[in-house]
Amino acid sequence: MPKANVIIARGAGKAVNLKSMNEKWGVTPAYVAAGPLYKGVAKAVGMTEINVPGATGTVKTDLNGKVNGVLRALDNGYDFVFMHVKAVDNLSHDKKPREKAEFIRKIDEAIKPFSELDDIVIVITGDHSTSSLAGRHIGLSVPILFWSRNRIRKSMVNAFNEKECMYHGSLGVLNGIDVLPMMLDMADRFMEFGMRPSPKQVLYIGAFGEPLKV
Repeated sequence: MPKANVIIARGAGKAVNLKSMNEKWGVTPAYVAAGPLYKGVAKAVGMTEINVPGATGTVKTDLNGKVNGVLRALDNGYDFVFMHVKAVDNLSHDKKPREKAEFIRKIDEAIKPFSELDDIVIVITGDHSTSSLAGRHIGLSVPILFWSRNRIRKSMVNAFNEKECMYHGSLGVLNGIDVLPMMLDMADRFMEFGMRPSPKQVLYIGAFGEPLKV
């Protein structure tokens, strides 16, 4: 077999220095993910990896292990935790809608412990749509869910899917850059518009702070 003499990179680009999530948003972030792409993005913005044996980017991933990893991170001082599940996208590419629906049901069951937590904001969404009929990414918008036991005004949506969110959701159409400010606002961590608490312009309220001394 001939030796490889060329590298073809998908989405090749130039490395840039990004602000960490702690510096930009005032959170202490961690992540639970298996795919190299998601690990790389998370590390680029200063997230700490929570290692979960058995976590993969396939349908055989340990969903309960991932959920326990998130809970462990929250117990250890991280106040923003990103959990990624890849298999739904894989099943769409494989044109397996029934298996995709079944896997989504498994995710629903696995994440139930999150809803038992107090003082938490949960956000569920996807980064793009993938058609189970075409087997490829498509440009349709994705649904997004914000949940908290006491912090969020409820809408009339009865199920989390594209049609319910489109026709009965109260959020309208959001851009990706809107999501983190909304999350912080729901967690009482976002600065009121126009407020400047220090010489440095920041968008967030710190989770912990020293009392004002006069």
